[in-house]
Amino acid sequence: MKVTLSKLDKLVKEGKILEAFDTYFSDDVVTYDEGGNKTTSKAEKRALLEGFFHEFNQGAEISLFDSFIEGDTSYSNFRFIFSKNSGEKFQWDEVIIRKWKDNLVISEFYSNQDFAELKKSLVKEEPKKKAEAPKKAAAPAAEKKAAAPKAEKAAPKAEKAPKAEAAPKKAATVKKAAAPKAAAKVK
Repeated sequence: MKVTLSKLDKLVKEGKILEAFDTYFSDDVVTYDEGGNKTTSKAEKRALLEGFFHEFNQGAEISLFDSFIEGDTSYSNFRFIFSKNSGEKFQWDEVIIRKWKDNLVISEFYSNQDFAELKKSLVKEEPKKKAEAPKKAAAPAAEKKAAAPKAEKAAPKAEKAPKAEAAPKKAATVKKAAAPKAAAKVK
């Protein structure tokens, strides 16, 4: 799945969103966002995407900051800047959460969550291996009791997950959009 995610995200980053959609999404894919917008088929979502790209067809700047996989779900952190035919620019940062089956996306959720916090909460750190000390012979019970009051070593604190790369700030003329799906409704 890692290779497939990488290929999909690369196409999106290159602005080949329809090609990525046609290649990597199942026919019965469900897509939805935090605003309650939802599609329940590939044909329905493709029609929305076509409408979106008809309205926002003036060049795109797309940045992929990070992605990771947890089980059958992938998480990709993007920034999109699209311009309308009028030249007006819109920007949004988005976490795209995809469920996969047989190397196809079966569900895609568009979120405005903080990617670094999401990743931190989901990615489990690998426990660090300690060099094993040779095992000692069992001590008599009296010695074990004497050792009991000894302070236990504090467990090491978990390292923080790395933050997603900070995206460069854009000029003040760029409007921030809450989510691209709202713009996708434009006919």
